[in-house]
Amino acid sequence: MDAQPQVPPADDEALYLARRLSAGGGGNPMLVSELELWVNTPPEFGPVALASAASAAGKEVVLSPQQIKKLRRNERDRKRSSAKKPDSHEGKPLWTPKSPEPRSPSPSEGAAASSSQYPSASTPVTRDDYARLAGEIGSFRRQNAVMKQQLATRGLFSNSLRYGLLDFSPRAPPVDRALPFAPLTQEEALACVRQTLQCIHKARLLYASDKRFLDRPTFLGWRQYTERQGSIATFAVKKALAKASPQQLMDRTWRLQTDSKQLNRLGPARLRTHISQLQEVSQDLRIIDRRTDDPSHAGGGDETLALRTVYLLLRVAHGDGSQTLGIKTLDLPTAKQRLRDDEVWWDIFYWICVSPEGSRGGGDVLTVTEFGGTNACASEEVASSRLEELVFLAIRWETLAVAPCLLKH
Repeated sequence: MDAQPQVPPADDEALYLARRLSAGGGGNPMLVSELELWVNTPPEFGPVALASAASAAGKEVVLSPQQIKKLRRNERDRKRSSAKKPDSHEGKPLWTPKSPEPRSPSPSEGAAASSSQYPSASTPVTRDDYARLAGEIGSFRRQNAVMKQQLATRGLFSNSLRYGLLDFSPRAPPVDRALPFAPLTQEEALACVRQTLQCIHKARLLYASDKRFLDRPTFLGWRQYTERQGSIATFAVKKALAKASPQQLMDRTWRLQTDSKQLNRLGPARLRTHISQLQEVSQDLRIIDRRTDDPSHAGGGDETLALRTVYLLLRVAHGDGSQTLGIKTLDLPTAKQRLRDDEVWWDIFYWICVSPEGSRGGGDVLTVTEFGGTNACASEEVASSRLEELVFLAIRWETLAVAPCLLKH
């Protein structure tokens, strides 16, 4: 028996279709052009496309469902076999490396890159860019550390109380606890006023020039100054405030200092301050009894320890339009005898000075506000904490005293 020649699958399928079409058309052989059409048709054409092509060649083709199914199966098998051929993917790289030449950025990328001061991912980063970015990151970290320390210090606003309470020790009871406060005479009150104003003037001479505030730390616009002489530390903060006159600020400050509820707003919520007026010498001169306690510090008998003081509260208007408010403890035996067993005597000395600085463009009034004080400090840490305490006191005062003036404009 003669060996049958091997026919490729595509030719075998075309021959089969030709025979079927010839049988369906009455035994007429298929034209060579029709056979070439079937053989040369790309494999991705489906049966419908083949039938349309044959119809265009002049032969009407009607395929049965079995024929269509077989054609689809043959197409699938042909695709699988072609995918398994070794020359289909061997020797060809799976990916093509991009050209080392940098591509030109699109207009949108160029605009975005130009609007940012930092290099984008599409532009090469030079050594200078890296050094600049590293420097800025270091600067941000240092600023963050400073702010973190300042926020921690804000929680220690009551350092004066804490240091005083740490030195608390039981004392012998007063000779006469019910001894009433002896009011000051007019001459005694005026002598206390002169002494307080002299102390304020002497302390302000230490930083009378604005050069004292140069190259000093600044926090929220408040310039700081401090100087320690022996065990006495003098500190001050200064800031120019707009849209508030000295008279407006002094009136508001006086109301804050003579009302217990308003005075409590100057300190943190955990501190409780109560003031009572012992004597009103005049409208601008009063004797105040003040008691401040911190519930977080208790004595041995679960009693809340407190700091107490009796001080002179005064305000004076000067001829140049400036005004001064002073707070200074009265060193009177009758005042200290009012202490209870759970109280510690607390010496305080603060002042607030407001002075006009003319007006700037737009008619805004500028007022230079200055907070100052002196305290006995046993260490540099205590002196530094007192200055930071004063800074946050000034910030709280600015919120309470300046904000109403701004709302009126």
